[in-house]
This record gives sequence, structure tokens and C-alpha cells, in this order.
Amino acid sequence: MFIVSWIDMQPCWDTSLANTFQAVLVTDGVLTFVIYNYNKIQFTLSYSSYNHAQVGFNKGDYTHYHAVEGSGTEDIATVVSRTNVNRTGKFVFRLNGYMARPVKVADIVFVIDSSYSEAKFFDNILQYIVDVTDNLIIAPNETQVAVISFSRIARVEFDFTFCQNNDCVHERVLNISQLNSTSYMDTGLDMAR
Repeated sequence: MFIVSWIDMQPCWDTSLANTFQAVLVTDGVLTFVIYNYNKIQFTLSYSSYNHAQVGFNKGDYTHYHAVEGSGTEDIATVVSRTNVNRTGKFVFRLNGYMARPVKVADIVFVIDSSYSEAKFFDNILQYIVDVTDNLIIAPNETQVAVISFSRIARVEFDFTFCQNNDCVHERVLNISQLNSTSYMDTGLDMAR
């Protein structure tokens, strides 16, 4: 499905002002993205409600939403000179279930305490990493993940190049063994640097 719509709106009180932007919905049946292209924003205040425009998504339940910084204020007019994908005036969001997320590529290093003091929580820590990475696209040109564990010593469980997909990350994380000695956070942070 590919939907394109140009929206040209005018406030009732001044017909010489106009806002122009484009919304594009793209899906392959599995992943869905929406792309907003902002060309011209000359007003942000709604005549009927006197609320400033918002940019982003809202399911309507005050839980599943994302608002671009400045939404709901007059600063939203600067959306034409901002971006979340290195293209001025363009915002891309991946829709995943009920949640919209900005599309951003990141390298993430999890530094986990695997000392004796964390023995009761260690499985929960590993599951947390699985849960977080389950919401990411892990691939060579997308998000990359590495894990370092520490106690008295630090070790690289896997680096950015080792796992190129979510399944690999999940399998490697769930097979991390606890080091079970005293905790020296500096060793883990030093290795991460």
C-alpha cells in the first residue's frame, strides 16, 4: 500500500496564510512507515480550538503516542527546519502495533553487572535486554548492539559486528553466564569506552 496526500490548510482569520506538508504511508505488509515532508508552515494556531498544531502520533489513550519536540506550542512552526532522519523538513516514523517510533539508527552498548550481588536479578537483567532489543531493527545499517558484563573483571560478551539480527542478540544474551565475584563497575565502563 502506498498513500500520498498533499494537505494545504488555511486559517479562517487570514486566507493569505497556508501550511503545506505531505504525509506518505508505506508498507510491505509487515513493516509500516509514515513519512512527513514539511514544506511551509505559516500558522500553528487552530481557529476553532486555539491549540497549537502537533506533529507525531497519538492512539488517543495518552499512552501510545509520540510528539515531536515543540508540538502544542508555537515552536512547532520550526518543524520545516528540523528532522529525525538528516533531511531537513522530513520526519520518518516506524509504526509497530499501537506504537509509533522515530526511525533512528543507534549503536547501543549494554553494560551489565554480573557480580555476586546481582545473582537474584541476573535473569531479569538478561530478559530486560531481550525485551528492549525486541523493539529495535538490528541489522548492519540499522541498530547495532554490544554487551559487556563485569564483576571483578570485564568481558565483551559480543561486539557490534557479531550479531546482525534480533534472533542472534536474543540467543547470545540469554546464554550469558554470571561472573560471580565482587562488583567493580569501573572495569565495565572502562571496557565500554
